[in-house]
Amino acid sequence: EGPLGVDKRGAPVVYCKMGLKDVAGMVRETSMDMTLEHHLYMMERDRHTLNEFSAAAGKSFMGVVLVLDYAGMTWARAKATVQFTVWISNEILKDRFPEAICCIYCVNVPWFFKMGWSMVAPFLPEATKRKMRIYRNGFLPALQERVDLDQIPAFLGGESKAPWPYGDGGDLPNTKGEDAAGADAPVALEVSKLETVTVEVPAGKACIWEWTVEKWDIDVTRHENGKEVQPQQRLASTDGWQSGKLVAGKDAPAMLKLTFDNSFSWARRKRILYKTFIMDDAEAAVDEGDAQNAL
Repeated sequence: EGPLGVDKRGAPVVYCKMGLKDVAGMVRETSMDMTLEHHLYMMERDRHTLNEFSAAAGKSFMGVVLVLDYAGMTWARAKATVQFTVWISNEILKDRFPEAICCIYCVNVPWFFKMGWSMVAPFLPEATKRKMRIYRNGFLPALQERVDLDQIPAFLGGESKAPWPYGDGGDLPNTKGEDAAGADAPVALEVSKLETVTVEVPAGKACIWEWTVEKWDIDVTRHENGKEVQPQQRLASTDGWQSGKLVAGKDAPAMLKLTFDNSFSWARRKRILYKTFIMDDAEAAVDEGDAQNAL
């Protein structure tokens, strides 16, 4: 994450690939103190960059345009991001840092965004929330109101030729062992020909599931309560994490079955990583429509 290009005022625009930011991994591999120091350093760096641009332009730019890209976000990463955001906002930022944002664009938000938003929103100042614009897709016209297309990076549909210098993120390798991975660590499943993952969701509960294939590709079929809801589809590691939810009725459990079929591949076994989260129905009962309604 960091500044890249300028807005229509000539002020720097800050982009962050939130969906690929492994906050839990950063804390695990370093420490909470180092993770906090890193985030505060980046905030001060961006403030310094804004001051440099202001000095060069001979005028004071009031805040930066911040673009948070949630593409690739998983529920496991979202949980850690929400917890860290609530903590740093409530314990560190509100009493020590002045407002330095002109406008915030949250783009490519996942279907579960509202669940995280409901936890974060109470800790954000009203002035900050009024500056936020939230989009699942179709955000480019709105972003172009403040940033010209040739200043928007290609991974957001722009035409900027400037290379992205901040890396692509993703899950950090665990060097601390299984005990340090925590309850949200994925389960590994080796698929030679055919394997299934079955989850019973208790009555009145909901299950959020996520999975990805580490390398190459795999065929997958999904059944809910014995009915096929996703016909066989071939997905590759480049498609990233797949996710969804199944809500059980108040009086009866529900059954989720994911079938991974590797019979088309004679030479390679495939490794699936999956996670399941059981929670109260009310926690997962969110509108999957227009994410603008999150505000």
